Amino acid sequence: PFRKKDADYESLDELLLVKGMTKDIYERLLPVLTIYGDGKVNINTATPDVLYALGLDDALLQKILAVRRGKDDVDATPDDFIFTKTYDIASSVNESIKLMPEEARAIDAINGQGALTVSSVFFSASIKASLGASAWQKKAYAVFSARDNQLLYWREK
Repeated sequence: PFRKKDADYESLDELLLVKGMTKDIYERLLPVLTIYGDGKVNINTATPDVLYALGLDDALLQKILAVRRGKDDVDATPDDFIFTKTYDIASSVNESIKLMPEEARAIDAINGQGALTVSSVFFSASIKASLGASAWQKKAYAVFSARDNQLLYWREK
């Protein structure tokens, strides 16, 4: 078992040393877990699973994602909406898709906890490559710091 060291994790792989953590659990958590950053969730880039984990119900989550994707309803296209102020998230969503009062309160409550941000200096990438029709495949996961212009983590499978 991993002995508590009274310090932050230095690597994602260090989580595998925690008692009860299995390779299977780790692999399932990897897309939604990070040791980098300040603990806030970027409303512009967080996956649906991460936003759901904040306590958003499915209907509200779908509204936020629809606003984020823009009119073409496709992620990562020029018409995507970018939230620029955390205190303005509920009103920005409401301008495009009407929110129920309790939905606006839910966003404001998460904001009040300091759980959201609208920007980040840490970026992750999951890469999957294959060679033509062959069975060869390679997967990699990386975390990059734009602040330090540095690759913080790299893992290949």
